[in-house]
This record gives sequence, structure tokens and C-alpha cells, in this order.
Amino acid sequence: MIRFYFHPTPNPAKVALLLEELGLAYEVVPVDTSKGEQHAPAFRAINPNGKVPAIVDTEGPGGIEARRPDPLPADLNVAADASPLSPDRTAGAVP
Repeated sequence: MIRFYFHPTPNPAKVALLLEELGLAYEVVPVDTSKGEQHAPAFRAINPNGKVPAIVDTEGPGGIEARRPDPLPADLNVAADASPLSPDRTAGAVP
């Protein structure tokens, strides 16, 4: 399961849209940056930079928890290429 640390700002919204488009199961964990929750020790353990979005895959490679403290922008490009909606995968598809 993916835990997605989210606040309704542009970068977390991009990751939310990607997760939805890919059909991945995830749990949203709200982080209220207006209250400074991104600076709490529990969140800093996930992202030492204190920024949202952040992703924790509880079933990462080898069953070990994997953390991505700042999943933009490279991860979006990699994930988008793997998407069934990728232009390479839809080339020649009939609408």
C-alpha cells in the first residue's frame, strides 16, 4: 500500500492525479502545511526536507518499506512512461 502525504497545493496534486490515472491503491495522509505539520519529527523522518508530497510504499522492493521524500519531477516521468495512457502505448489505438 502506498501512503501519500498530501496538502492541496500544485505539486501534491500532480502526484494525486498520477496515482489516480495509474489506478494504484493508496492512502492519503493529510499534512497541513499552514499549521507547520511538515516540520513535525514524525514527518521529518519521512522527508527530512519537510516538504510535501512524500510517498511511502509499505510493500517496497523485497517487502521492505520504500520512501520517496520528493517524488517530483523525475518519478512522474518514469511513472507516466509506464502508464497504459502513455502515447507510446496508445499509438495506433482506435478511439
